[in-house]
Amino acid sequence: MANSVKFNLDKITTGTCYYPEHWPRERWELDIDNMADMGLSVVRVAELAWSEMEKSDGKFSFDWLEEFIAMAGKKGIKIILGTPSEATPVWLRAAHPEIVRMDEAGLQHGSRGGHCHTSQAFKYYTGRIVTEMVNRFGNNSNVAGWQIDNELRGSECHCPSCRRAFQVWLLEKYGSAEKLNEAWGTWFWSQHYNSMEEVELPSLKETTISTSQYLDYKRFVSWSAVDFQNMQIKIIREKAPHQFISHNSMGMYPQVNYYDLAKQLDVMAWDAYPHVDDDYINMAKAHDLIRATKHDNFWMLEQKNGYFNGSDYNLAITPGLVRAWGLFDISRGANGVVYYRYRANRWGQEQNPNGILRHDGSKRRAYFEIKQMNRELDPIREKLGSTKVKTEVALIHSYDEIWSGMAKKQYKNFDCHRLEDDFYRALLSRGITPDLIHPEDDLSAYKVVLAPNMFLLSQKTADNMKNFVENGGTAIFHIRCGQKDPQNVMVDIPWPGLVRDLCGVIVEEFEAFPDHLRNTVTFDGKKYPVRWWADVLVADTAKTVAVYEERFYKKTPAITEHIAGKGKAVYFAAAGCIELIGDYLDRVFKEHGIKTVAMPDRVFMTTRQSPQTVYTFIVNMGSEAKEFNPGVSGIDVITGKKINGQIKIEPLDVLIIDCS
Repeated sequence: MANSVKFNLDKITTGTCYYPEHWPRERWELDIDNMADMGLSVVRVAELAWSEMEKSDGKFSFDWLEEFIAMAGKKGIKIILGTPSEATPVWLRAAHPEIVRMDEAGLQHGSRGGHCHTSQAFKYYTGRIVTEMVNRFGNNSNVAGWQIDNELRGSECHCPSCRRAFQVWLLEKYGSAEKLNEAWGTWFWSQHYNSMEEVELPSLKETTISTSQYLDYKRFVSWSAVDFQNMQIKIIREKAPHQFISHNSMGMYPQVNYYDLAKQLDVMAWDAYPHVDDDYINMAKAHDLIRATKHDNFWMLEQKNGYFNGSDYNLAITPGLVRAWGLFDISRGANGVVYYRYRANRWGQEQNPNGILRHDGSKRRAYFEIKQMNRELDPIREKLGSTKVKTEVALIHSYDEIWSGMAKKQYKNFDCHRLEDDFYRALLSRGITPDLIHPEDDLSAYKVVLAPNMFLLSQKTADNMKNFVENGGTAIFHIRCGQKDPQNVMVDIPWPGLVRDLCGVIVEEFEAFPDHLRNTVTFDGKKYPVRWWADVLVADTAKTVAVYEERFYKKTPAITEHIAGKGKAVYFAAAGCIELIGDYLDRVFKEHGIKTVAMPDRVFMTTRQSPQTVYTFIVNMGSEAKEFNPGVSGIDVITGKKINGQIKIEPLDVLIIDCS
């Protein structure tokens, strides 16, 4: 069955996760018929089936999988094959116990996906099973693509293999022990290294662990996960270039740099498991991050349809919620939604999550909601799938900033996640869907770039921001900007470091407030409480647009603007007041002609467009009906109703408005 036709990723596709090895063969055909009845067109299989495909060393068994794939193909259902490296078989761990991660105390620490990504044995056996799989299925016309591993983790392994690999990684990065000593400042606390062989991992036996060492270790852990993925990609790409390759990441997971992970993938994906009573801000944020890793549409390779497996609480799935989850994914750029899982599991660690079918094989409400959603999508699958989320606003998201904070947390009020969330929530409340971009991304597509976390600042990023501003953009910098270099070392130039001239200010002092103290900022005649932080500024060549009202720096700048070329650099010196952020952004968006809408709570608005088509999605993820004016007009493709002016949207309902 030669397969030379690539799967069309530019259409809306839905599917489910299925485990044929869990169920008797006589059940397979009925399950496949049900999948087809729901309108599903892809099924993900085999990502946890290593021991079924290789029951003992070198004894491969793929006939059962090939039989299922053929059975699904007869119903027009394509397969996404998962490489099974997350769950290693018992025989492999018995023969090579070193493949299991070693913790910082020197103890092996087995856990799901807890493998050593530098282990030569682990790489060899993973490479072998992937090679055998692609040899068997690389030309199978029913196989559309591959998922590498499963929710790949940043495995913080402290074994001898990782120590050697870390030393090699550092040598490639710095060139010599002397240059590493200079970059890390190893004269502090007598951490000087005479050779790379002396460098240790940041384990518990170390008396001195520098913040630079820790940051580089986190980079190394991420690199080793990406390298492990890319090893598998290379095997598949060489033998099956016509089959797409993806990976199901974990959204806002902080341990792996997803910009790096996405580079060699055809399509990036992630897995979502929201609470029923979630405010869906983090879910939206993860969509916007994963979409921005490749600046393209993405897939959901696991979308929840039932209870959690492990949680402090579980609420029953509200009628309409499964459909709403799927359409919410699509609204923010998902071209594929794959539901986890088809049938509820009976064994082991995941007995609680519902499937689309219950444990007894009967259909849950989710079955009928997915079927309804597919009927609604059928008329516009290809037209909608060819559109993309386009935005004029970007929010810089940096893994280095996250890892720097892990290395040394000085103040509870300097939390990169909270700082980012305040800006993100302010955007969503105004109907703005941003891209969460890498600091070195091309910024030319945007009018406004927000940088709430730029504590670490490289020359390349500083130049990128400067070029963006000089070409007409507005860049908004935030507290502690530019105070460190990329090695997590404080700079020896006035703050905000490499962007001081661009911002036209000097940061003289700062305050991280305790709970019992705050400051007040006046902007456009309105007073705002500032609860977390205040950078104390001297406006050099910048214009002051907001001032502090208390403390010894009363009437000094709290927000400044500095013209550079055709654009403007803003220093936003106060943290801990989302209202101030939002009101200031209103001013910036008005200057750039960026349309905003006052959004009701838990209502989200996103636009997907192509040169020919514009679809605006309005999704009410709340439990109450909401009325507002979205400022768009057109025809709701689901109901056929004309939309213009004030609307009322019911709980968990979705409008897909054709505004073309």
